[in-house]
Amino acid sequence: MAHLLRSLPKIAEAAPEIVTESTTLTDGYRVLVRTALMDRHIDSNEENMLRHIAGSDHLDENKVAEVLMAVKKELGIGPQTEQENTYFSVLKTALLDGGLSEPEEAMLQSMQASLNMNADRVEALKKDAWLQIPNVTKPATPEPAPVTSP
Repeated sequence: MAHLLRSLPKIAEAAPEIVTESTTLTDGYRVLVRTALMDRHIDSNEENMLRHIAGSDHLDENKVAEVLMAVKKELGIGPQTEQENTYFSVLKTALLDGGLSEPEEAMLQSMQASLNMNADRVEALKKDAWLQIPNVTKPATPEPAPVTSP
């Protein structure tokens, strides 16, 4: 019995923390992804650089996708909940023609109210939706008319 007790690890001893190269590489990759996403969008040059670095660091596609999703969540980019995901999908579909019609705007406002989404979050999702729609230019916001005094 004494031999058995000696062979078991002591409960008070902390297990040694193993730091793997993979964790270090993933952390380094995370920093690069965060930097690339500061403008809420990864452009083609940044995407090529990140793909090259991930390949040279032997990070698999699953790890790369996991890091990207985690950083987007940390930065509040894109939908964060299932409800926001539904709103985001409808928003992107509505924006595909280059803008929102009055019925689309009304429908989205109704969804926004029912999901209890604040105006800042809605604006962030609109910005992210525009960034994800290829080959559609955002319509110019009308400039306020100049004020002329009589």
